[in-house]
This record gives sequence, C-alpha cells and structure tokens, in this order.
Amino acid sequence: MSETGYNCTSDEQLEARGSSEQILRENPVGSSNDNHDGPRNAFDTSDDIDSSSTDETILCLFYRKSKLAAAAYFVETSELHLLYDMTDLGPDFRLLNSLFLQLKPTQVVTSPSMSDLFLRKIHYLISGEEVPISPPVDPPSFSNKFHFIPAKEFRFSSCKRAILELKLPSEPEQATEADRHNHILSIINVTATVLVSAVGGLLYFLQRSLARLTLTSMQTPVLSVHTLSLKNLVWVDEETIRALQIFAPVAHPSSYKWYTGSSKEGLSVFSLLNRCHSAAGAKYMRVMLSQPIRDMDVLHTRHEVITFCLQPLNEQVVKSLADSIVHVKTVMKILTQ
Repeated sequence: MSETGYNCTSDEQLEARGSSEQILRENPVGSSNDNHDGPRNAFDTSDDIDSSSTDETILCLFYRKSKLAAAAYFVETSELHLLYDMTDLGPDFRLLNSLFLQLKPTQVVTSPSMSDLFLRKIHYLISGEEVPISPPVDPPSFSNKFHFIPAKEFRFSSCKRAILELKLPSEPEQATEADRHNHILSIINVTATVLVSAVGGLLYFLQRSLARLTLTSMQTPVLSVHTLSLKNLVWVDEETIRALQIFAPVAHPSSYKWYTGSSKEGLSVFSLLNRCHSAAGAKYMRVMLSQPIRDMDVLHTRHEVITFCLQPLNEQVVKSLADSIVHVKTVMKILTQ
C-alpha cells in the first residue's frame, strides 16, 4: 500500500506540503446533526428515548506506517477518548470499522496527506458509498461531516505542545506549570507518536470551531481523558449485525413524527432487551450489542448487577433508581458542578 503520510519529525517536508493543502473548512461544533439525507443508521440512538439534545462526537484520525490512532471528543460530556497506536491494515481497515461502529462520529477530521486508500475508507464509512477520491477532497454532500486540516497541524512538536497546554479539572490545586505537565504526562502517553498527532489535530479543530462560535480564543473544555480499548471486543461487521437482527430500524408509524431519516426500532434483539429508563442507558445498550465484549471480568460484573436487580428483596431499590434516572442526560456535567 502506498503511504502518502509524512514523518512527524521531518518539519521541512511538512512545511512544503502544507503550502499546497486545502484551507480548513470548519463546521462549528454542534451543527452536523441537522441533516437527514438518507435512511437512519442502524446504530443511531437519537430515537431511543425522546431527548431535547443530540450527541455530538468529533473524531480525529491519523494513520502512518500501518498504525492507526484516534482521538474522539464528546461534546455533551466534554470527554476526550484516545485510541493508542494500533496496527490496522488496508484495504479492510477492520480496526477503523470497529471504531466507527463503537463511536458513531458525527464529524470526522483528518489530514489530506493520508493515503488514498485510507481516505476512501473514511468516505465510505461516512457516506456508505464507494466513491474513488484523491486528496484534497471535501465531498459536497458531506462537507459538514468530513473535514481536512493542514498537515502541518499534525506535526509532532506542535501537537505535543498543545497536549501539554491542556487544563484538566483533575490537576492539583495551585499547580505549577511543571506540575501540570507531569499530571498530563501521567494521563497521556506522548511516546505514542501517531496518537499525539491525532490529539493535536483534534485540539486544533476544536479550537478553531470554538473560536468561530464565540469569537474568542477560549480553550476547548476537556473535563476528563479516557482510553479506548478495542482488544477485548468481538469483531462483528455491520452485515452480520443486520443478519442477526440485533437492530431493526423501521419507518416511524406516525405521519406527524416522521421526517426524512427518522425511524423507530422494530422487532429486534435490542427492542426485546431494552428496558432502559434514560437516553444514556439506551445508547450504551446499543454499544454493548453492536460490539460484544469477551472480557470475563466485565461479563461477570454485568451478571452480578443483573442478579442484584432481579432479587425480590431489591425491588424497591431498583424501582427508586429507575425513577430517579429518567431525566438524567449528562452525568459528567452534573458531577463537575
């Protein structure tokens, strides 16, 4: 596979390449959910439980020397999720497929210097269409979902500096600059060079988007940093999930509630198991069903929770908990207030 990505340590090559690249065409954070150009994705969670807000997930991808890394920002919770450097070979890009299935990104950011094969795969995962493309590309019908930023913004040195400038709520009070740097380095492993580039690119995109919204140079809020783990997940492609009828979206029966791209859940494994009382719970159940886990410790923990909830002695406790979480939308912001 021809690799058109660059080495982040070669600043001269980056500067030369950056001059010929497309200028960033940002879409302000939180505006990509207004388009419903096609049928609803089988894993969409927007119609599970009525909610006045929709989830926004911005995913930045970087691919170099067969290593994939990703950084995802959840706008609703202000959480940063990181996928460290992992081998992912084309043209299948199984890891990339799994990442899209798990995160359901509403906006995708990358560099136009990535290989044609990689960019074609991203375009297919976003649009569902096999369209041959070559960088620089910004497909007209997906310009609010697929973004390119200059290759120089993925340079290792500038990306590492942007990471060290992060301000997290978990940092020590009255911390010096050195203390802050050490705290961040204890959370994010900057020796993973591909990941550092992905995080730096994401922070740049978020900063520019926030600047367009607020007309200020405010830093994008990051309340917490988490590590994405795909090693313990069972590889299941979308066709298999459809064949097993894990999800079965159907057109909304009410003409008053119908709009292009809307749907309700039909007869499926999800509809049979879904007893969730919150939008967050329904969303997480979709993730659990679309990406089965094989970690025995996690499975045992889930069984213990189910056993607790089914015991008659705990019936009132479970009912009280269920009644209390109906209106809970964003746990992270509640905890940080």
